Amino acid sequence: MSELNANELIKQLARNGGGMIRFDRLDQWWDLFESVASHPKYLIRFREHGRVWMGFGHRASVEVPLSEISRYLDPTDNDEPRLVIAPFPASLPGVAMVIQPLVSIMVEHPAMLGPSSDPINFNMGQVTHLPDQKQWQDWVNAVLENKQVEKVVISRRSGFNSSNPIPAYLLARQIFASESRCYNFFAELSPGHGFASVSPERLYSRVAGAVDSEAVAGTAPRGQTPAEDEMLRMQLGGSEKEIREHQLVIDWILSQLQSLDPRTIAAAPRQVSVLRKVQHLKTVIHADFPETITDGALISALFPTPAVAGFPRDEAIRQIQSLEHYPRQWYGGIMGLASKAESDFLVGIRAWQWHNRTLTCHSGAGIVDGSVPESEWDELNHKIQVILDHLS
Repeated sequence: MSELNANELIKQLARNGGGMIRFDRLDQWWDLFESVASHPKYLIRFREHGRVWMGFGHRASVEVPLSEISRYLDPTDNDEPRLVIAPFPASLPGVAMVIQPLVSIMVEHPAMLGPSSDPINFNMGQVTHLPDQKQWQDWVNAVLENKQVEKVVISRRSGFNSSNPIPAYLLARQIFASESRCYNFFAELSPGHGFASVSPERLYSRVAGAVDSEAVAGTAPRGQTPAEDEMLRMQLGGSEKEIREHQLVIDWILSQLQSLDPRTIAAAPRQVSVLRKVQHLKTVIHADFPETITDGALISALFPTPAVAGFPRDEAIRQIQSLEHYPRQWYGGIMGLASKAESDFLVGIRAWQWHNRTLTCHSGAGIVDGSVPESEWDELNHKIQVILDHLS
């Protein structure tokens, strides 16, 4: 990319109706990111090998019932990408926010970012968990006693207050750099308030009629040594409880996609996805549909999956509502870009929100027969550590 300041670049892209720029240096890419992020009428899409992207946009947005989202996502003559953010449904149907940007920019770059710098001086106060560990134990036991569900994903909010303003861009930059195998999302929804996710799970991606979804369920921590790491990985891959939880998600996604009449559908072999603090069982599911398949139909079929809600889904959501005395908001929701040609949606887990000087980390655990409250609590701690490592 030639030397060009952000304002000139924006004007040039606006005249051309959008465009794509390739960066040779990461500092150029990040300078543009920070500059254009202050322009709410633009959408920016960042990708690295199809895995990393972020969205921005505040204008021309509309809130719609999730059950009616196909009206806004189904193909039209205007193929401009739309940023879609849908919260975890507090009650069915949920509400989605569809943002139609005025200009879209695709940015390609050779790597996301360099190594993380020192932790941010956040001046964190005492962490407050909701629920606390005693209440968490009661919640897990309540799920285990409910014979109408096979799985319920219950969540925890961990809140911090800071004496300093939260440097949202810098924090996201460091976390994304440290977790390069994840799908990353960042959106400042209003001044001083936003949501970000370093998610191991893609709801689905679509190119024409080719759809890939992912089952991500079953978790183990990373080891302190290579030998311990390998031992934990082998235990995860051989755990009857973790495999049962994982297979439940696979079977559900296959069933939901099958209901949309694909030409072909198949699940790839199960693998272990190794992240910085945890490792997950993961299975990619591929389906080929006629090109008339719509994002509205796919979202309605797949969201929310048992990986963030449970199974049976409606009963699991009812139990979540009875236990969690707070709205999940964007945690467990979906974030993505949709157009006629292609779309890409992540599941908003391993997430954090900020509002002025308050930072809230979200994590969840799938409770199935055989779950132990203390082990599930430890899993929550492992999951948010990828965020806490960057705060001092």
